[in-house]
Amino acid sequence: TAITAGLFFLIRFVVQTSIINNSAKYFGDRKHFFMLPLFDIYLPVLSLYILTFGRWTSRNNTIRWK
Repeated sequence: TAITAGLFFLIRFVVQTSIINNSAKYFGDRKHFFMLPLFDIYLPVLSLYILTFGRWTSRNNTIRWK
């Protein structure tokens, strides 16, 4: 089971790295090899923060997803 999960992670990481780095090369940006796992952790945390604290503010300042 752990080998299968590791294999899926490796395949996903290689595909994600190739797509993001090809886009970075096209747009003249730097490559992101080691930051991708951090981005995978950061995005759900940021979304959770926006969805929870965005609802606690006043109605005029509420962040809404379309």
